[in-house]
Amino acid sequence: MRVACRHHCWLTKIAAILMFIILSGGFLFGLPLETRANGPIPFTEEFTGFTGSGFDPNPGVGQLDSDIWSVTGLSDGDLLFGDSQTTGDFARGPSAGGVTTGGVYAFDVGGNTILGVQPGGTDFTPGEIILRLQNNTGSTITQLDVSYDIWYRNDQPRANSLNFSYSP
Repeated sequence: MRVACRHHCWLTKIAAILMFIILSGGFLFGLPLETRANGPIPFTEEFTGFTGSGFDPNPGVGQLDSDIWSVTGLSDGDLLFGDSQTTGDFARGPSAGGVTTGGVYAFDVGGNTILGVQPGGTDFTPGEIILRLQNNTGSTITQLDVSYDIWYRNDQPRANSLNFSYSP
């Protein structure tokens, strides 16, 4: 199994506490989640259409699918897989940056939308953003390629970290 990172990458667990951590450039996993007539289809997430409107197992416009995303450590509670959270900390909306209220945002970085979080005294200190993928192909996964960019705005006197991990 291989994990490949572009730019800066820390390998342990996605548990971010930077002034705002932004998972960007999309996730591209070489993990085929389903197979079609022409072969396996890899999972990709580019946050196209994400507007920071929350999480739901049947996502509406601007939301992410809570069957694959979980967020913990927010003052409004935890988003467990399959839960619905469409207000408050889980749905802070779109922003170009410079936010001060803790929670999950859809940040615009030069025309690209990215999933981001603003930590605060009671939000995401600590916390996790977890992506859960399931192999439904019937074949064993022998290689996993992960690619992502990390965006941050370090404008406050805080010490934080971002970590990445995976498990079968």
